[in-house]
Amino acid sequence: MALPISVIIPTMNRPESLDRTLNFMAKAKEVPQQIVVVDQSQNVEIQEKNKEVLGKYSVFKSQIYRYQPVPSLTKARNVGLALATNEILVFSDDDVEVPTDIFSNVARLMQDTHIVMIAGLDDLTQQSKTNI
Repeated sequence: MALPISVIIPTMNRPESLDRTLNFMAKAKEVPQQIVVVDQSQNVEIQEKNKEVLGKYSVFKSQIYRYQPVPSLTKARNVGLALATNEILVFSDDDVEVPTDIFSNVARLMQDTHIVMIAGLDDLTQQSKTNI
């Protein structure tokens, strides 16, 4: 089942990483309806590879590829935001392994009218050694 979620993924020069991330998302128990890839790669061959990678995941009802010539993560997120068509937005890097229940959990959480924002944690991040 496709959930009314748009996932926005800025990428730059990492088609293999993008492919791996999309593969994790495609294997989720419930998948997002839309994937928006904003490509900042400067090499035309890599741009074509990123388009090809996105196109192979037909499990997503809507796939949008947009090339952004001037690299900027903030601008890429804003471009993706403008292209997204769902009310629930997930911003993702192009190198994440998502749990299979991630999108169903996001959809469930967003139904709670007391929640206005959610964030994720990286379980692989090292524990800070500072006392701040």
